[in-house]
Amino acid sequence: MRGGYNWANNPLRERTFDPAVQVPFEHHIAVGVGVKPWKHWEMDAGFYYALPKKVTYTNPELPYGTKATDNPQGFQLDVTMGYRF
Repeated sequence: MRGGYNWANNPLRERTFDPAVQVPFEHHIAVGVGVKPWKHWEMDAGFYYALPKKVTYTNPELPYGTKATDNPQGFQLDVTMGYRF
């Protein structure tokens, strides 16, 4: 069993933020499990969740307008299987 928390301190500037390129995630939670069902085989699964982060940006070079907001959140599921010689 595995578990973790990550705080990514990556300051974003409203004047240069582009939601098509950047994601403003700061807080992440992860859990996972690994098993070895046979002598050489291993299986792992992990789940990663990025908590919502609201950003208001004013990049004048974007077509989204001024004072636009973005409030993304996301998750990822990874499953792997491996063979050890």
